[in-house]
Amino acid sequence: GAWVRCSEPAVCRGGGMTHWDGAESLFVARQLEALRPGVYAKRYPTLKASSLIPYNYGVDTGAEQYTVHGSDVAGQVAITKVPANNIPMVSMKIFEQSMGFFSMMLGYQYNFQEARNAIFARRPLSAALAMSCREIMERKLDDIAFLGDATAAVKGLLTLSGTDTYTVPATGAGGLTTWESKDSDTILIDLNAPIDQIIINTNEVEIPDTMLLPTSRKRLISTKRVGDGTSSTVLAYFLANQEFVKTVETTYKSESNSAWTGKRGMVYRKDEDRLEMVIPQPFEQRQPTVDGVNITTVCHLRTGGVALKIPKSVIYLDNI
Repeated sequence: GAWVRCSEPAVCRGGGMTHWDGAESLFVARQLEALRPGVYAKRYPTLKASSLIPYNYGVDTGAEQYTVHGSDVAGQVAITKVPANNIPMVSMKIFEQSMGFFSMMLGYQYNFQEARNAIFARRPLSAALAMSCREIMERKLDDIAFLGDATAAVKGLLTLSGTDTYTVPATGAGGLTTWESKDSDTILIDLNAPIDQIIINTNEVEIPDTMLLPTSRKRLISTKRVGDGTSSTVLAYFLANQEFVKTVETTYKSESNSAWTGKRGMVYRKDEDRLEMVIPQPFEQRQPTVDGVNITTVCHLRTGGVALKIPKSVIYLDNI
């Protein structure tokens, strides 16, 4: 049984032996070039953060820090006659918030035997590894967008600092704050009061437009009737009569977390001038590298979490 040298990625047989002469590397490289566009194009509609937070991809990928500047202007007009002394002055408070960026990395690889199997069967490499790698990274990015990351010291939509808080009144049965213990009217107060609090505390400068609730809370108010003899639910009544907030979104990620007590809701203005998820480097795939019998593709992205520009535009309500 003599060995037979092959110059093409096809099986050459001699005495029951198979010789490849590096064809696997070329085959995998070509297969990865075919896989890459599909991995980039894949979308994950079940991941909701990008629909609830403005995403900023405009920061240069080489930046190590991103600083948000904001201001708060205040002044009280004096009613007086001319000439007058002690005229009040407009004051401006300037603040800035800086965030650093960190990388997220994950890879996928194919070994030479997987390449040989595919060549022998005349079929492409399975895309499952590449697609799974992309999905795992996107899910982690979605988690960070909502909850931040303690290790990287970054904030998410539900864990921002410096925001306002609506203290949910204990007006439910047994002195509880949770909505299961409350009637429709008291739940409606809890829905409307945080919106009013933002507007009043900012002298109508900040007008919220979005409410985010735990999935179970929206389900509760979408099935509980208002109790006025109609078939209207609490949610339908709220949306029909609320002047400013016309969007009620949900996420299971606010059902519970060590960063707050009970179930967390929030009201905010979904506007890039108020907050944004900063991503200087979107998902990318580096060039494949050969290491022993494996051909590896490393995937990478960079983010700094959510930057809050106007703290008073966000309010949390806990233990609902």
